[in-house]
Amino acid sequence: MKAMENKFIIVSLDDWEGMYYINELISEGHEIRRDELVRLMKQHKVWDVEYEYLNQEGENIVQSYGSMFNTYEEVKPYIEQNVREIDISHRMEGATTFKKFKEYLWKKEYLKSVVEIYLLLYISITLSFAALIVAIIK
Repeated sequence: MKAMENKFIIVSLDDWEGMYYINELISEGHEIRRDELVRLMKQHKVWDVEYEYLNQEGENIVQSYGSMFNTYEEVKPYIEQNVREIDISHRMEGATTFKKFKEYLWKKEYLKSVVEIYLLLYISITLSFAALIVAIIK
């Protein structure tokens, strides 16, 4: 479990996310948009973001309530503990969005900064475009 430091913690479930800063929910929605994340990072002078996932009981509560928990302290009992590699792979099955891929890499600490994420996105788009050109030429 992560302590609230000078960082954002984004807690995810199915198709909903909540972002916490110094124990308070500061944003929630289907996706924390990139422009909103950057704006909030600048506003709060935060350069660290971590991702966590709710367990099934927490998901049920949020879905019943229709909103994320108001504080990170309320979320803590429902954070998935000891997420194993197989659980991560299962979460990634069928996840074709860059957002899910970014979360996976960030959670596994492969990526440590927003710059690395955008660099990865640029490389993946470039490679996809190159593959499309090769397929057209053949």
